[in-house]
Amino acid sequence: MENKSKFRNIIIILLLFILLFPIPMRLKDGGSIRFQALLYSVTKVHRLNNDSEAVNEFLKGWKVEVLNLKVYSNVK
Repeated sequence: MENKSKFRNIIIILLLFILLFPIPMRLKDGGSIRFQALLYSVTKVHRLNNDSEAVNEFLKGWKVEVLNLKVYSNVK
């Protein structure tokens, strides 16, 4: 009985680790970094603003998504 409990706890810890551990990815848009896990992603945005007429204007900020639903964004 105790072995089953230990085994179950180890499986739960491994699943949580897989679902919540982020992998950093560098995007090719000027310097943005995305930390992607299976359940969420956090993006530090730093990219060129193509809509602006100013030279070298960047969009900067953070985006947070949980289960592909936007939770927070302050990109300017």
